[in-house]
Amino acid sequence: MVGLSAKAHSLQRELSKIALTTDSSNANGSNFILKETISSLLHHPKYYLYGYSSVKRCKTTEDAEQCFKQLSKEERLNFDVESLVNINNTKRHRAIVPKADKVNKDCIVVTVLVAARGGTHNLPTIRTSEDVKEALQSLTKICSSQIKAVEVLWSPQDETDSLSVEELLENYPQLRRI
Repeated sequence: MVGLSAKAHSLQRELSKIALTTDSSNANGSNFILKETISSLLHHPKYYLYGYSSVKRCKTTEDAEQCFKQLSKEERLNFDVESLVNINNTKRHRAIVPKADKVNKDCIVVTVLVAARGGTHNLPTIRTSEDVKEALQSLTKICSSQIKAVEVLWSPQDETDSLSVEELLENYPQLRRI
C-alpha cells in the first residue's frame, strides 16, 4: 500500500486505463494488471509519502481465498465511491462529481493485493521510498504461474479528486510516513 502526493494524479489516470483496457478474467490479464500497476507506481517515486507492506501466509487454498476476499472487502470499505471496477472482465465505470472541498486534500492511496502460491514471498518493512520500490519490485518477481489473484484498489479513483492527510490516515492507519 502506497500513499502518494495528489500531484501524482496522472497515476490515477494510468490505473483507470489499465482497469478499463485489460481482460481480467484470466491469469494473463491478472499478471498484466500487476506488472503495469507496479510499473506505473515505480515511475512516481518522488510522490511517495506513506507506505505499508505485509504478507499473510495461509495453510489451505480455501483459507487463502477467504483471506484475500476479506482484505479486499476491508479495503473497499474505505472508499466513499467506487467509480471503476473490473472483476473477471466485468467492467463498471460511472462518472462521479468530486467533492468541491479541495482544501488540504493532497493524497491518494494505491493498494495492491496479490494471492500467490508458495511460502517464500517476503516484502520489506516500509520505512523509506527505497523500501517501497523494493516491495514493488519483489511483487514483479513472483512467478506468474504462482499468482492466483490480483486486485488493485486506489482512492480516490477520479484524477481530479484527492484525500486529506487526515482522511488517508483515518482510513489507512497502517500507513507510515516515509
